[in-house]
Amino acid sequence: MKALGADRAIDYKTEDYKTVAKNLDIVFDTLGDDYTFEAFNIIEEGGKVSTIVGPPDRETAKHLGMTDYKLSEKLSKLIEKKLASYKLTWKQPNGEQLKTIKTMAEDEDVKPIVDLIYAFEDGIYAYEYLATGRAQGKVIISFSV
Repeated sequence: MKALGADRAIDYKTEDYKTVAKNLDIVFDTLGDDYTFEAFNIIEEGGKVSTIVGPPDRETAKHLGMTDYKLSEKLSKLIEKKLASYKLTWKQPNGEQLKTIKTMAEDEDVKPIVDLIYAFEDGIYAYEYLATGRAQGKVIISFSV
C-alpha cells in the first residue's frame, strides 16, 4: 500500500477505520448508505467526500435532469459543519477517454499492481484465492499463460 502513497494500511477485518483514520483530505466512498455520511467524521475541515454510490450533489443532479433535487437535510448539515465539498462522480462511457487510457497503459504511464496470474484452466484457484481476502493487487486469469 505504501507504493500507492498510503501512510498506513487499515485491515478492515480487525480495525475500525473510523477509529484509525482522522483529518483526511479526501475520502473516496465506494459503499454508500451510512458510509457516505460517516466519511464526514474522518475528513478535516474543508475536506472532500467523493462518492460513486452516494446521493447526487446538486450539480450532478442538475446535469442528470433532476431540476427540483435537494440534498437531504442530513447530508447538507454534514457538508456545512465541515465546510466540506461533496461530489457524486458519475461517468458515462467515452471512447476518447478509453483511447487515452489505452495509450497510457501501453506506454506504461499507468502501472497496475498485479498479485497473481492464473492460467484459464486454473481459474477456480484464482477465485479461491480472492475469497481469502489476501490479494495485494489484481488477480488475473489469463487465456495465454
